[in-house]
Amino acid sequence: MLTLASLLGQGLDCRIEVQGKNEIRVGHGPPGFGPLVAMYDGPVYGRLSGKVLSIQSSSYGGANGVFIRNRDKMVTLGIVPRGGFLFSDQFAGCDLTILRNPGGEILGAHVFSNTMCRACIAHLPHGWQAVGTWQSAGYSVKWNTTGLSSFAFIEGNQLWVVAVGSKGYPATITNVDPVGPFPL
Repeated sequence: MLTLASLLGQGLDCRIEVQGKNEIRVGHGPPGFGPLVAMYDGPVYGRLSGKVLSIQSSSYGGANGVFIRNRDKMVTLGIVPRGGFLFSDQFAGCDLTILRNPGGEILGAHVFSNTMCRACIAHLPHGWQAVGTWQSAGYSVKWNTTGLSSFAFIEGNQLWVVAVGSKGYPATITNVDPVGPFPL
């Protein structure tokens, strides 16, 4: 199973295999956000074994994580499961913002890098809170990578974001950087 400790301790030089992106469905955003925000239905199973980090589509019963896709000119949301992870890829100046909804659930938001999408997160509906943000701008140059991904993990009463840089095809992890913790 994929955990914060396994990603930080064993993630470097692992090949990333992400399967089933086309099976992940998009829905409407939560009330109050408007049309630029979409909720993703992306249960996945993540495992780090040997030198392979595998993210595969899964049923909700067999999932230990959620995948939220990058979508042009949109903000995509997914619930961060306790004891599991949230994963998103294709960062190129986008942000991963962690939110708390009025019911106390923790959500990750892949925020496309434009003014309108960032405004959706800067002006949250009543009862929503921003917990923290990882900004991907500058990471590709700093790390000399061709791919940027991020993970979010809840550990006790804290949330960690892990920025991941990769190169090549299939992608191999070249950088792992924990960001946080953000208090919940």
